[in-house]
Amino acid sequence: MSFLLFTLVYVPCLSTVAAIRRESKSLAFTSLSVVWSVGLAWLLAFVFYQSVQWLR
Repeated sequence: MSFLLFTLVYVPCLSTVAAIRRESKSLAFTSLSVVWSVGLAWLLAFVFYQSVQWLR
């Protein structure tokens, strides 16, 4: 379930990253967007997994 949660939140595909890059015209913003998305997905999956382990 935590893997499913991760895949729901992280950057879905390379074309999305390319569209962000093209629209923002900023490599820094694109990088921040990817790092933020993956970091948030990892954090949510980690918290969910730890919560389930705590409930066991």
